[in-house]
Amino acid sequence: MRSMRPLDVVSINPSAKLRVIVARPNLRLDTRSSRAVLPADLTLHTATRQWSNVAGLVAGLCLKDNELIARSMEDVIVEPARKSLIPNFARIKNCAIRSGAIGCTISGGGPSVFALAKDASAAEYIASAIKENLLGRRPSYDIFIAAIDKRGTQILKR
Repeated sequence: MRSMRPLDVVSINPSAKLRVIVARPNLRLDTRSSRAVLPADLTLHTATRQWSNVAGLVAGLCLKDNELIARSMEDVIVEPARKSLIPNFARIKNCAIRSGAIGCTISGGGPSVFALAKDASAAEYIASAIKENLLGRRPSYDIFIAAIDKRGTQILKR
């Protein structure tokens, strides 16, 4: 979604093979707390690097280029600010990448973490590795695997 006002939705067609692994901790993180840790100001260097990564991510999804997606899944603004709010974040991210994830970062305002996998088999392996890596850790996590939703943004209720 490029804009809410006016509504401007642009469709892209990522690989049908891509899978998303979501690790959702059993805890609440309110939006106010999540927003409060974000930097108020950015350097031009940081902003340019982030915008370049966003452009690379979109291009990688459109081109079905997993290497470009991997290089572009570097969040230099939100992830550094919010990662301390998410228990086991570094453990999950490191495990996902070591297990073959294309990339891994915070989902929205958190506290969920998501990783991208090249296909369903890779996603199962990565999800299993994350589950095993979190055994006995608190809080507990629910792990989900999903295909990319190609329907895009929808108004469900007016």
